[in-house]
Amino acid sequence: MDWLGKYPPALEKAWDVPRSICLPGIAEGLGVSRSALHAPLSKLLNDGLVSERRAHVLNAGTRRRKVYHLTIEGRKNSEFRENLTPKGSGILYGNPPESVELKGRSKLLSEVLKIEQPVMIYGLPGIGKSSLLRAIVDHHLDAGSNVRFARMTKFSDAASIISAWGFEYTSIQAIMHEVGDDILVLDELHEVSSRHAKSIHNLCKNFTHIIIASRAPPPFTDGFNLVELPPLELSAAVQLLSDDSLDKREHVSRRLGCHPLALQMYDQEMTLPEQGEDIQAWVEKEVFDNLSLESLKLLDELAAIPLPVPSQNLRQESQVDDLDMHALLRWDGKNIELQHLVRNVRFPHITDDELAMLLQHWQTQGGSIARLVELHLRIICDAQPETYILKHADELMLLHDAGLAVLVDDAIAIRPTPALYKLATIIAIERGEPEIANEFLNNVDAPDL
Repeated sequence: MDWLGKYPPALEKAWDVPRSICLPGIAEGLGVSRSALHAPLSKLLNDGLVSERRAHVLNAGTRRRKVYHLTIEGRKNSEFRENLTPKGSGILYGNPPESVELKGRSKLLSEVLKIEQPVMIYGLPGIGKSSLLRAIVDHHLDAGSNVRFARMTKFSDAASIISAWGFEYTSIQAIMHEVGDDILVLDELHEVSSRHAKSIHNLCKNFTHIIIASRAPPPFTDGFNLVELPPLELSAAVQLLSDDSLDKREHVSRRLGCHPLALQMYDQEMTLPEQGEDIQAWVEKEVFDNLSLESLKLLDELAAIPLPVPSQNLRQESQVDDLDMHALLRWDGKNIELQHLVRNVRFPHITDDELAMLLQHWQTQGGSIARLVELHLRIICDAQPETYILKHADELMLLHDAGLAVLVDDAIAIRPTPALYKLATIIAIERGEPEIANEFLNNVDAPDL
């Protein structure tokens, strides 16, 4: 009730509502599994404290979804009160994930805040790195510090990270002069491409007040104080599950390795993994088996796409709700993607025919993200990527030069040709990367360069 109490009564008549008042959004905000909310929501509905209706959830597909509001009686009974205690006036730059209620991380959070920066937090996919980062962001904002947040994708380079941090120029010297005591935060470091890894490292090592999160093992660690994020303690893991007996919840938590994402995906009808069985194998066997054929098509589509995309561009947009109810999605502002653990499990099983249909669909979508996805799919489908790249290089360079540089490298890795090496050299020169250009020049017979 306190969670819903944060939202004004005017939202009850709105057509477009935030995801945070539908079941998956409430569950994530409270840090529990979807199934853990079924019984308490039913009781609140029966007691007249909460109402239910269908509305369009922003950035989550076109299908209307069940959303929840406090009734007048519910607001009288809610303990939520607007916090009138003055907090710090820190300014947030960038778009971090939503704040959530952390389970079992308060001690670790306190320890991380005491560690001298720079800090590198690392751990398994789905272990809660982004949620911990958001808690760190909130702490510094409340303390009055400015925080600058950025998130790495396959196509990010140093310039795009600097822009996400809210700086208007790319000179490291100028940024170091302006940054002062601002806290820099970078999530998903492991997504960095080999093409841009060195420049990202060179950027990050210049700052003292920087906190980075990465899947294990991080691409670089020198100069950073390392913090490994472990699975939850058993006493915290059981809090994510429904109101079964404590013995049952402890049994489930142990079998799922106290892994936060696995616990959120768990449903009482699922078979638990055997002792010591790999979580990824359990996801493939149990979670995917509960999906419809249409939802599996969306699962494959998102598994084939290497960055968050707008839901309206998806071929199977109507199935977003189903994947969200199974805790398989994550949001980056207005864009969505698969949980990375899920993406890693599913991608190897996508058929060539499915990839070809996805390519056919993304050719019809507009925007710079769609062009990157289209070229990515052409490369993994081997659908004449070189011809496409050479024909559209100028356009792609203007749309997203960092992404084009990565994708040309990908194409070269699969089928190196003199024309691609020449283009890669030109891209590096235009991006002001002489060392990279010289590496490519060794494979180019082009006196004009």
